[in-house]
Amino acid sequence: MPLDPCFSVWSEDREGCQVVFVSGELDDATAWMLDDAIGACDPVWPVIVDLSDVKFMSSAGLHAVLRERAAAVSLVAPPGNVARLFDIVRANRRCPLYEDLDDAFQGIALAGSFNVKPGTSAV
Repeated sequence: MPLDPCFSVWSEDREGCQVVFVSGELDDATAWMLDDAIGACDPVWPVIVDLSDVKFMSSAGLHAVLRERAAAVSLVAPPGNVARLFDIVRANRRCPLYEDLDDAFQGIALAGSFNVKPGTSAV
């Protein structure tokens, strides 16, 4: 049984990137799970944190997403409350911010930090 039935975080390798998907409410009780998931990513490969299914984010969640890391982190946040929060704190100064996952893959490819992990393909 999950620690918080209203929150989930998981990661997958896609198109030469590590994508961390987050769903639910990102707050004091759940931010550590996202922090651990991002921290477990290989810093050699680009990391995308997809927050498309996040309904609420507290300052603890914001800190987990924006803190300094060894890996290059990009964020996906469609228009709405989470994207508005990133605008307010000027998160785009810290890391690239995209409206959807496809835009993130394109942005990473254009920036030249797109890699192909063994066993994956960059299409």
